[in-house]
Amino acid sequence: MKNNDGVFLSALLAGVTFLAAPVSQALTEKEVTAINKAISAAPTAELPIKSAEIVARAPRSAKAATGVAVVRAAITKRPAIAVPVVSSIVKAAPSAAPAVAAAAAELAPDQAEDIAVAAVLAAPDLADKSAAAISQANPPSEARVARTVAAVTWNDETKSRSVRSGTPEDDRAGKDHSNSDRRIDADFPFSQDKRDYGSPGHPHHPVHPPHPPHPIHPPHPPHGDGGDRR
Repeated sequence: MKNNDGVFLSALLAGVTFLAAPVSQALTEKEVTAINKAISAAPTAELPIKSAEIVARAPRSAKAATGVAVVRAAITKRPAIAVPVVSSIVKAAPSAAPAVAAAAAELAPDQAEDIAVAAVLAAPDLADKSAAAISQANPPSEARVARTVAAVTWNDETKSRSVRSGTPEDDRAGKDHSNSDRRIDADFPFSQDKRDYGSPGHPHHPVHPPHPPHPIHPPHPPHGDGGDRR
């Protein structure tokens, strides 16, 4: 059944003729059902990858609607996977970031800030729209999401300017900003390290065991005095 569902979904997304539309194309009930079945059949650990694959195969006009359907199915199945699923989908279809982030925040309101970070890091050009969409879907999180997105974009822009200029941003901003990265990192309302907002799939590097201690060499015998013995 799982293989049949996968084949059906692939054929559905690849072969259905979508009407041309200037904005996002709505999905039919049949298409949403196929997406739900595919996500339901996927192992939890593979949900981010599976989500990205489905969205990547969707026609351009249907990517946002497909992303919303996929993220809803994934979070319904496993709420804890919301952040990596959002990251994977937005990387596959950056233009869908606001719609996908809003749908995710609506279903997982306690993860609104982390969802915002994932969406902004995957589609930085749509940071403001993603923040606004999340705030609209989850009004109580508006202030926290705005602060989070501002911190992410400010920090990334500062680092980008420093790289382009070849000199630390502190040289232009003055000594008051000499610890800017430390202050921002301390104040960041993130529950994870920024590098952890990407898609899972790559295992952590194994911790190498400590090298065994070098053996203690026995003491060398004393050297002779070189004289004749009598």
